[in-house]
Amino acid sequence: MAMLLTPNDAATGAGTDGGRRPTVVPAPVAASPELSGRPRRRTFIAQDKLRILAETDRAADSGGIGAILRREGLYSSNLTDWRRQRDGGAIGGLIPARRGPKTTEPNPLAPSDNEP
Repeated sequence: MAMLLTPNDAATGAGTDGGRRPTVVPAPVAASPELSGRPRRRTFIAQDKLRILAETDRAADSGGIGAILRREGLYSSNLTDWRRQRDGGAIGGLIPARRGPKTTEPNPLAPSDNEP
């Protein structure tokens, strides 16, 4: 036996979605400015690497390296790589220098070749 919708049932929305009307949720107005589009990896500048290495070198005798690694959110392999870079001289080359062409301005206090 087929079920016939009465005018009363059609007005209340019976039969549209199991007798229930779908819930309409409005879209968010705009994306939250606090969220970035894409997560980025942390980067450490040379001064931070040298600071952390010096701190772990001081804590090596007392066994506090693990606490430093947890606090900074690092792995021990980071320290190994940074020590290798430091010993190879690569970290010293990462210290920021002045940009632009290097000028050779004469020093006004230096003795001149033209003076007797």
